[in-house]
Amino acid sequence: MTAAVRASSAAAGVVAGAALCVLAAGAFALPWWHGPTVALLVDGPSAAIDPLPLAGWAVAGWTRTAAVAVLALAALVAVSLRRRLPQILPAVAVVAAGTAAATVGVLGFADRGPASAAGAWIAVVAGIAAVLLVVVRSIRLVAVVAVAALVVVLLPGARAAHTEGPFVRIDAVPADQLGTVDGAAAALTATGVSVVDAAGRATLVAALQERGGTVLGIAGRRVARWVAADTVVIAGLDPGDPVWVTVRDVGAAGPVGADGTLWLRAVGDPAGAIRSLNLAAYDGEQALAAAYLPVVTIAVPGGVQAINAATLFPTKTGGLRFAEQEVGYRLERVEPTPDSAIVRHLAGGADPTCGASRTATDAFLARSGPVAVDADGGIWFAVDREGRDTLARLGPDGVLRAVPAPVPGRVHALVATADGAIVLIAVADAGPVLWRLPAAGAALADLPPTPEECIPAPPQVGPGVTLVPVGNSASDALGVPLGVDGRWASGRRGGLTPIEAVVPGERVPLGTRNDGELDRLQPDGVGGVWWVERVAGTTFQLVHGTPNAVEQRFPPVELPEPFRLVTDLSGQPPLAATPRGALRISEGAVSTVVPGDVRGGVVRAGGRGWLLVDGRLVATDGNRVVGPVVDAGERNGDTTPIAVQLARGVAPDRLALPRATVGLDGNGRAVVVADGVVLAVDDAGGVRVVAQDQRLGPTYAVEGGLVVHKDGTLLRVDLPG
Repeated sequence: MTAAVRASSAAAGVVAGAALCVLAAGAFALPWWHGPTVALLVDGPSAAIDPLPLAGWAVAGWTRTAAVAVLALAALVAVSLRRRLPQILPAVAVVAAGTAAATVGVLGFADRGPASAAGAWIAVVAGIAAVLLVVVRSIRLVAVVAVAALVVVLLPGARAAHTEGPFVRIDAVPADQLGTVDGAAAALTATGVSVVDAAGRATLVAALQERGGTVLGIAGRRVARWVAADTVVIAGLDPGDPVWVTVRDVGAAGPVGADGTLWLRAVGDPAGAIRSLNLAAYDGEQALAAAYLPVVTIAVPGGVQAINAATLFPTKTGGLRFAEQEVGYRLERVEPTPDSAIVRHLAGGADPTCGASRTATDAFLARSGPVAVDADGGIWFAVDREGRDTLARLGPDGVLRAVPAPVPGRVHALVATADGAIVLIAVADAGPVLWRLPAAGAALADLPPTPEECIPAPPQVGPGVTLVPVGNSASDALGVPLGVDGRWASGRRGGLTPIEAVVPGERVPLGTRNDGELDRLQPDGVGGVWWVERVAGTTFQLVHGTPNAVEQRFPPVELPEPFRLVTDLSGQPPLAATPRGALRISEGAVSTVVPGDVRGGVVRAGGRGWLLVDGRLVATDGNRVVGPVVDAGERNGDTTPIAVQLARGVAPDRLALPRATVGLDGNGRAVVVADGVVLAVDDAGGVRVVAQDQRLGPTYAVEGGLVVHKDGTLLRVDLPG
């Protein structure tokens, strides 16, 4: 064979090799892998459907796919310019591209197994053929082939390229809920349920015919979801699974725990009642009423925050919940008993200066969120450190430890897997992303000890109060207390709304509301009520409703939102408390009586009043400020709970009041209720602590004193002394 013939043959081989490289790169858009048969979750027992195949780019990852595409494009360009380039360059480009495609295809087989679809075979065969077309004609390129193969093999995969600290990104699964399937993490997406294996791969196992409703959770091989406002169904995740359990008359339901149960409340149950639904306890098609499920508990001890089934995470020993405090949250374990429940404090102190410390009951928890329980009983949740979410684990010994690296976003869901990993959904600017923390226990580090200045559990600073039941507004949409004698205002939402004062044995008409809303209503101190109606946009009308049902309507005015009416028991038109000041409404105009951010107040008969302005309590004569009563000065924005401030030696008249309400006691004395602490204010401006009771909230200033409104029950507040 002459040299010219050999050169022509080699050139033809390079051109053909480039074409094969382009074919191999295009194969990444074809199906590469078929998963197992998928269960279709329909309105009834699940059906079996063929799975959607994964394209080559989804199996290989974006990094390797992009590398192959760039090398194939380079080979194509080099061949098209071969007459202007040294002869060896097009050959090298083809060998590099062919080797890359073949190697990535082989890695795809290794990653997903021999069940890979035709696309992977096309990439491998075309890549090898492209290399052979060049190499067999030029032994000198053998070294180039070896180097190119080595480079491609060492290309980082998609998962290795998507890491942040110890967190490894899992495929491209836009999940919004998590559960477990046979010990592995299960991610719920808009299309169905995907199981995440130890390698971080997500495989679709169940598809949703339509997402409708809310999925409560996944456990074992069952999924629980709402299908109507009061109906929960349980379906199987296996193709052809005959399970379809319908639970009707469900009033509230929480997430599915790792033990495969969820807690719920039946329609008609008392507010604190909890029932248990075990997802694995039923087979076939069944229908039952929630009232027939076993009762877990019906109440909690006095002074303990009521149980809400929707916020409880079931565990083998009870349930976990975040209970809101004056500032921050407490992590509590609810252990049911036949007629009540034991609530144990696990983590979360009252003092923000404690920060995230190793003693869990001292640590300050700035946020609530999802929890997960690992195989050793450790409780995982997110804590705030320097404004970013950090994963922390509370051990059975009460010690809190945390992962030093922050989570790549805000934790939305998390689950512990059987292999010791934590899988979580973190929401960042780009949306929700699925991450895996392998060997999660090994990633933990010790937190600092409790700071010396921390007061996580302040002492009791005053005696308790007496709460006397005086009325019950039940499920009335309005239900605003009017007096310590048990009177309350009744109304309904929408259209023309008759407002009535409900007294024992009768209803007294007070007038008709025209805007269909039920907010901004206050007693007038003489048997009637004031409210504000929205006319349009930010135009409002002050209305006075009286027991003879004759309304006095003031001309409409512009008011800044948000605002609320100040409780005025003098019979005069009340002020509007706004972020721009306390505003007086009269004759179609508004005027500023007290400037500043006014959060509320009270005016007693005679016109003397007290307003909460910029974190201070000031006294007024109805038209102007006559002096500050409680003023923390530069500390007015301090959010530290009142009991902690007092424990630090802050005088009652120097407290910061970011969460206070103000009212009158039975003798007309001004009282401030803040974080369960009651401060009495005399007319001379003296301030002292008179009581402390965590049951005080929310409190209402009404005719004759204070009333607490809890779950429809009106309770008169009797202060000690």
